[in-house]
Amino acid sequence: MADYEISTRITADSSSFTSGINKAKKSKRGYVILVEGNMDVVSLHEAGFDNAVASLGTALTPEQAKLLKKYTHDVVLLYDSDNAGINAAFKAIPLLRDAGINVRVLNVIDAKDPDEFVIKYGNGRFNMLVDNAISLVEIKVKDLKEIAQKYGLNSGSTISTWKRRLYNSKKSCNFAASFWKRIVKSIWDSACLGR
Repeated sequence: MADYEISTRITADSSSFTSGINKAKKSKRGYVILVEGNMDVVSLHEAGFDNAVASLGTALTPEQAKLLKKYTHDVVLLYDSDNAGINAAFKAIPLLRDAGINVRVLNVIDAKDPDEFVIKYGNGRFNMLVDNAISLVEIKVKDLKEIAQKYGLNSGSTISTWKRRLYNSKKSCNFAASFWKRIVKSIWDSACLGR
């Protein structure tokens, strides 16, 4: 087993633990990979990703985000792919952005967490995955494409039919304007304000 050190920094708030921060702050990679638990940190450190830290559970705190900001401006957020991990990621994003950290999001495929992914596929494939982590704007665009596909708005003829039906009444026009305004605002907030 490779020699690794899992260190924990405890701040004034006893709920603010960040595993692996002492090793990650010395990393030459220039960004931090934020995961949920110790086993993810251990596996990633053993695979050569000395920039991995864990929030020790899914609830990132503002104090942890501020602590990370002392050591990096860029975080790749990689929580587990279950519902709890996904929800925690969406709660962590604004905390990281409010701390002044650039956030990219990574979702492991064919594994429940980073530990399982690295064991199953190795560090080369994991590195490729990290290189393709997506920004908040890309997440919003992806969400919009999924919405369009879900409601059959992804083909030209369907869009024309949908537009015609929407714009047949003043009420529909107001709805459409409101709908697109909210979408643009959501993308703008994610890109510029981190909300």
